[in-house]
Amino acid sequence: MQKLCTQCETLFTPKENSRGSEQIYCSPKCRSNAAQQRMINKIKENAIKETRQPIVAENNNNISGNRIDTQQRADNFSPDIIRLMELNFETRNKISELELKNLYLTKEIEELKQEIINLELELQEAESPGEENEGMLGGIMKQFKEDPVTTISFASELINNLLKPKINAA
Repeated sequence: MQKLCTQCETLFTPKENSRGSEQIYCSPKCRSNAAQQRMINKIKENAIKETRQPIVAENNNNISGNRIDTQQRADNFSPDIIRLMELNFETRNKISELELKNLYLTKEIEELKQEIINLELELQEAESPGEENEGMLGGIMKQFKEDPVTTISFASELINNLLKPKINAA
């Protein structure tokens, strides 16, 4: 069953999830953008609430208090400040996204370094096999390199004994 993303309004198939609330965003990016927009709206609402509260002029000695007009206070809270606040939250969101990417890539680099080390060890083992992997033929070859004359005579005797017909002693 496909649903409509509440942020970008595209159709998506929700993931199977038996816990928590139902999925309303198509991706983590849409969820993050919606959260950012909610935060901006909350800041704007708080700023509007502050502008609606009357302020007593501090430099006036009149006890009854001079109230500053709400419209005048709203004008003091310029769109430039709201724009800067929005830009600040967009920047923070981007920083968080880049920190996550950095963490993921750092982890991936460490895994690749470990894989390189493992492959280098395998390569070293393949290039220089140990004596346990040489077997009988490897031992003969090693002996031949050290003392070719004795090794040839030994190999000749061994081959002659193997090929010589066996006489059954009865």
